[in-house]
Amino acid sequence: MSTACTREGVLVSEKPWWHTTKTRKQSLLLGLTWSLLAVAHWALLDYRGTATWRLLPPIGFSVLGLVYITSWVMRGRHERSSNTSP
Repeated sequence: MSTACTREGVLVSEKPWWHTTKTRKQSLLLGLTWSLLAVAHWALLDYRGTATWRLLPPIGFSVLGLVYITSWVMRGRHERSSNTSP
């Protein structure tokens, strides 16, 4: 089952970009999980003489957490706006 279609030779997604999971609950749980991992990494990181590569995991976890939480917020706004539209 494809989730994309072609219009005028351009591949177009049928879902908006913020649909990273099937449900809002999944987005929230994944966002909180990645954010918790990011906070744990930032808290355990020794900042004295830290090699640059050691910053990559907490930065990556932070970005993933923000992406999933943004997805959760955007889906909620979209659902709210579609419910209030006449």
